[in-house]
Amino acid sequence: VKLRLKGVETRPASAANQTLNFKVKIGSQELNSVVGSVNDQGIWTLNLSNFNLGQGTYDVFIKGPKHIRKKFSGVTFDGSVLGDLPPGDLPNAAGVQDGVVNSLDAVYLTGCFASPQESACLSRADLDLDGTITSRDMELMNFTLASQKWEDEE
Repeated sequence: VKLRLKGVETRPASAANQTLNFKVKIGSQELNSVVGSVNDQGIWTLNLSNFNLGQGTYDVFIKGPKHIRKKFSGVTFDGSVLGDLPPGDLPNAAGVQDGVVNSLDAVYLTGCFASPQESACLSRADLDLDGTITSRDMELMNFTLASQKWEDEE
């Protein structure tokens, strides 16, 4: 399956950000560590080889490493790009996300402006994966804050 991370328009410069783990649910099957790799145009391909999929269409739920979960309906796995994952659900220090973009995420991101290239900030809050914390990361978070649906809205 192919998708975009909103705000990531090219391959990230850092090799650490060129392969990421996603959570994917298709029907009753759910995996918490689906590997996704990116091409030069910023399109991510997720490896779904561990799913048992037949012919037909599916509702697919995908959650990125700094993103809220999004439902894609009527997916046929024909190689087309599904759409964008909304960014801003930042993991805490233990790597756990709470499923929403809220003031906790915004406060952490704002605190990273003081040290925009610190590794902890980059790993948790660099939403556009450009290697530094900038106002663009906050713009992306604000977009999601203004338009998000909660994870239980399926």
